Amino acid sequence: MGRHEKPINWKIVETQIEAGCTGPEIAAYFRIHHKTFYERFEQEYDIGFPAYSAEFAKCGESNIKYIQYQKAME
Repeated sequence: MGRHEKPINWKIVETQIEAGCTGPEIAAYFRIHHKTFYERFEQEYDIGFPAYSAEFAKCGESNIKYIQYQKAME
């Protein structure tokens, strides 16, 4: 009999990816091993974490730039 699977809030994961968090950092947040996180990520998104995060981490960076720009223009 295996251990109980810890829940992962995927909305939080997406926010952490946008903030530039790494897989091990996100796994630590949910108190699971990073390999377990990578496996469950791939099951959930049907893509590996490195490929997904490389694409969407840029969103967070551009959002920060945009917000900084808005503040500067005020």
